[in-house]
Amino acid sequence: MKKKGQEQFSAVLNALQDISDKIRALEAEARKALLESNDIAVYKRKLNEKTLLLVDLSEALEPLLEGLESKTAEEIRTKAANLAKRAEPALSLSSTFYMSALLYPEDYKEGDKNDLEKFIEQLQAKYQHSDANGQ
Repeated sequence: MKKKGQEQFSAVLNALQDISDKIRALEAEARKALLESNDIAVYKRKLNEKTLLLVDLSEALEPLLEGLESKTAEEIRTKAANLAKRAEPALSLSSTFYMSALLYPEDYKEGDKNDLEKFIEQLQAKYQHSDANGQ
């Protein structure tokens, strides 16, 4: 990967990590509101914010994808679009259950990585592998 491509790729990874961190923080705030205060309004609002981050993921990443190899950019676009597509029904239904389950497979165990975190790891592994080979 060329230097400009590496910088763009790093920017994409940083943006994905920031969004992932925000999602985890929103989930923690939602859980705390529900379990400690029984504040259902805050719980719903935090899950709604999480879902909106996923719905807007493609749009947030698009400017950063310019300058990346087309195959890499398309892989990221496709994954972001898939995450957004899964989030849209949760938002339209205003389903807190659906919103809370976004990013988590049925076999998820507390402490496991969610789907977005796994995707970031996959991209990092690919990038480090390409970088190590001088590509």
